[in-house]
Amino acid sequence: MDQHILLEAKGIYKSYGQQQIVSKLNLQVLEGEILAIVGESGAGKSSLLRMLAGIESYDQGLVVYDGVALPKAEDSLVPGNEEIQYVAQDFRLLKNRSVLENLKEALLAFKDTFSSQKIAFLLTTLRLSHLQEKRIELLSGGEKQRLAIARAMASEPAMLLLDEPFTQLDQTNKQLLIEALTAINQSLKTTILLVTHQADEVFQLADRVGVLHNQHLVQLAAPQQVYNKPVNYEVAQLFGAVNLLEDKLLGSFGFATHASLQFGIRPQHITLTSNKKAKGIKARIVKNTFMGTFSLLQVDTDEQSGLLIYTNEGNALVGNELLINLKSDDLIKWESI
Repeated sequence: MDQHILLEAKGIYKSYGQQQIVSKLNLQVLEGEILAIVGESGAGKSSLLRMLAGIESYDQGLVVYDGVALPKAEDSLVPGNEEIQYVAQDFRLLKNRSVLENLKEALLAFKDTFSSQKIAFLLTTLRLSHLQEKRIELLSGGEKQRLAIARAMASEPAMLLLDEPFTQLDQTNKQLLIEALTAINQSLKTTILLVTHQADEVFQLADRVGVLHNQHLVQLAAPQQVYNKPVNYEVAQLFGAVNLLEDKLLGSFGFATHASLQFGIRPQHITLTSNKKAKGIKARIVKNTFMGTFSLLQVDTDEQSGLLIYTNEGNALVGNELLINLKSDDLIKWESI
């Protein structure tokens, strides 16, 4: 059975003066899913989110929530929709108040019994229980982010929109936020739409990923699909380093090339060995950067220079010649323009 479409953008156009932000953009957000929109900085992700939230105007098109067309921001006395909560990058918290006071204020319209239960749930789910008496000014960026989301969830909206929620968060706070959003989605069945330029986190969190590039949504699929079968080189790069392979190198490994296709490979999929009896082609190491759990190598071959490789090979010293190999199953390809 098809999932219910909760929010839909139909043919959205948006520009600022001569600068086009999105063009003929179509998007369907399914009820109960976590959908991430990614793209490089300046791609228009935040503008798109505000348009979907009903708080920013657009030039043409339609935004539909649960089958009903939403009025444009300029046509509404109070822009937005009570079932859609938008969390901006500036958090919009009550200053000179504690965490608990911020949550109580967000629940003023509800009965005391419900408010108490809701506050307890939000404090636990957003990992804020130990901070409830702490003043806003003393919170870290990650703590403020989680409190802003807790305030947004106070009215139990059907949909939560998050603008760059992982920006400026350290790894610990990123993980806490990922766990909290997963809990909200699973326990309250809240549909979550977030935009980010940090692609790594979406693999842990999102059911689907949309890629915004050159004013268009160029790909929308499961994270594994977008990572393993990107539609172009720009999409491939958003999700980690990728080597764009030249025909001469592909030919050296016996791979067929095609004028209408480009081929790439992730650095972790190039195998490296110092065993001279192994199959492969010679590569000279020109740079070795220690990355913690692995080393990032830059190697040159006669066929192509500047290849990136992730390895734990102990003999990967700058200047050494080793053998590299590629497998056809590890190649990624897309239509060349």
